Amino acid sequence: MELFFLSLQRLPTIFLVLIVILSLSLLLKQRKVKKANNLPPGPPKLPIIGNLHQVGKLNHRSLWKLSQKHGPAMLLQLGQMQTLVISSPQMAKEVLKTNDTECCTRPISYAQQKLTYNFLTLAFCP
Repeated sequence: MELFFLSLQRLPTIFLVLIVILSLSLLLKQRKVKKANNLPPGPPKLPIIGNLHQVGKLNHRSLWKLSQKHGPAMLLQLGQMQTLVISSPQMAKEVLKTNDTECCTRPISYAQQKLTYNFLTLAFCP
C-alpha cells in the first residue's frame, strides 16, 4: 500500500516533466522549420483565414498594392493554401523558366487514371 501511495505522489511531477519536454521539443521543431524555409516576404496574416482579409473586391488592385509594399515576389496565405504571387514580367519569366515542369503540369487524380486507361488519351496526358 505504501508503494502505491508513493507513486501517486510522484504522478504530478511526472506529468509536469512530460509537459516541459513536449513543449521544448515543439519549440525546437518550429525553429527548425522557420530556419529551413527560404520564402519570399509577405504581409502579416491572420491564423485561420490568412491574407484573405487583405484581398478586396478588385483582386488585381489589392494584389498590386501589396506588391508595392512587399516586392515583385510575395507569399500570401489564402485560407490554408500558401500562394506565391509574382507581379513583374521579369520575375514571371525567370520563375517559369526555372520551374516550368512544376508550373505547367496538371494535377493527377485517381479517377482520371482509371477513366483514361492509365493516361493513354490525349486529353488527360500528364
